[in-house]
Amino acid sequence: MEVPGRKESSDDKVKRKCQPCQDENVLHEAYGYCTTCGEYLCDACYKYHLRPKPFKDHVLIEYKTITSKDRAPTPPGSYKHNVFDDQVLQQGENGDKCMTEEPPPPVPRRTRVYSTKCSLHPLDDLKYRCKTHKVIVCSECALKKHRHCDNLDNIHDIYDSESERIVSKIQYVEDKAAYILKQETNANEGADVSYEEVLSQIRLDREQVNTYLYETEKRLNNEVYRFREESKNRQTEMLDICQKLKKKKDLIKDTNLSEIERYISMTEGECEIDNINRDLKGVFGLPRLRVSYKSQYPLLDSKNLVVEKHKREIGRRELKLLKKVNIARGNQTCSITDIATPSNETFPVILVDFRNQKLIMISVEYSLIYHQLEWIPWGITFISYDRPNGEIAITCSYDDRILFFTIGQKIAKIAESKRTSIKVESPRGIRYHKSENVMIVAVNNFQNASIQCWSLNGDLVRTIASFGYCIESINLTHDNQIIFGSLSKHCIQSCDMSGKVLRYFPYIDDSMCGPYGIASDQSQSIYVCGFKCLRVVSREGEWNELLTRDDGFKPQSLLVSNRSDRLYVAQEKGCTDLLIFEL
Repeated sequence: MEVPGRKESSDDKVKRKCQPCQDENVLHEAYGYCTTCGEYLCDACYKYHLRPKPFKDHVLIEYKTITSKDRAPTPPGSYKHNVFDDQVLQQGENGDKCMTEEPPPPVPRRTRVYSTKCSLHPLDDLKYRCKTHKVIVCSECALKKHRHCDNLDNIHDIYDSESERIVSKIQYVEDKAAYILKQETNANEGADVSYEEVLSQIRLDREQVNTYLYETEKRLNNEVYRFREESKNRQTEMLDICQKLKKKKDLIKDTNLSEIERYISMTEGECEIDNINRDLKGVFGLPRLRVSYKSQYPLLDSKNLVVEKHKREIGRRELKLLKKVNIARGNQTCSITDIATPSNETFPVILVDFRNQKLIMISVEYSLIYHQLEWIPWGITFISYDRPNGEIAITCSYDDRILFFTIGQKIAKIAESKRTSIKVESPRGIRYHKSENVMIVAVNNFQNASIQCWSLNGDLVRTIASFGYCIESINLTHDNQIIFGSLSKHCIQSCDMSGKVLRYFPYIDDSMCGPYGIASDQSQSIYVCGFKCLRVVSREGEWNELLTRDDGFKPQSLLVSNRSDRLYVAQEKGCTDLLIFEL
């Protein structure tokens, strides 16, 4: 309700919406008012309201200047005026006085105007409904265009039944909406009740958890702080040792001293260096801090935090030896640099004897077939298996080539393949990538190495990765990741076919020798041949010993058989046996 002479405030303006737009379900704030139409208009409707000829004489007023006198009169009987509801207390110069003012007329409701005339025959009324075409037509249209249609009804005849049907449909939908509304209301009320109950319990638990976590964190900080102090002392000690060793090296290279003087200094310092080396021998015996934590409910006691400080010792896993196969002839010894077997394992295992330039085929019955080569072999891989023959590829590092051979199954023999050899500079490890039908080759060039992808036709497809150190061994995991090892870098790495490094493990032992051969199983653990030892590193980087020097073996290459759960371990020169273990 308005006070005479007062302009509508911004709050009043917000409540008014453009009525023509509102009929189209669009809400725009009113900008002005048409006194002739008695409608509020938005900025666009206000601007274009006078353009049509029928509206030329309409009177428009901007909303900010509108008063109740400007509004269109209200039709009689549209509302009842109650003087008590319209009494307004107005502040004036003579004090407060009570006066009455007519309330503004209610906003007239726009009603849609329906044309009852035919669009094709403007003088004829619409009378019939064609149910086939779902249109309302006049008599002439019904006669000319719809006389052959079924269900052509006179609107006056069907009005009562149709109105009853529509009202019944509306009532059905209305009842359905009311039922859904009731369900939603009940669901919200139930959610509110359960929410408050759970929230109350959570707040109670939070207090207990905060106390528990505070005590646990405090204890953990104290333990870690003490360990860091001890570790810092060890680091300082190692830095001092490094400084001493650096001085020893500098003294040897000191040109101001004669060779005799430098030699004397070397011999005097050798004993000290041996002592230092002995102290640093147990590289796997460094202390470490292992923190484990297991939460439980209710969290009331910080004893679930377990802090263990102990010497780090490499784990030990026992292997069951199934078979020793003597692969040497007479008094000869072998040096097996690589092992291969087809994925289906119906073929025998084939070994590469680097020392004697031979291929050794071991059948299922452990009988041996030897094939003498003209070149010194290094790596081997199966390419195909087509009954009754298979095909292998062999790298000859010193002769810069990859050779191909066929393997007979029924008639056990090794023969040269019809496939042409490939010229590759210094190839070492080799594996066949079945899905891409290419060979993955480790290529060494002095102190630089690369992992290359070669086609079977002898074309270099791409270089996967390059390194500043040599790579001796290479293998593929069951998901076709490339794993490889380096003697000079003393590391084990894995990468994908794009060359992205996925894992990196330093290989450290007391002798600083290795790694040699590598392989992996389905759990992505990597088996590594070291100096007179065999180790396995898990995906998380945890090491375990499989064979040690005490076992008397010299592992050099290996093969993991995921199908039969067997581990084939071949040895370096001086040994004559192939070892077969059960994983």
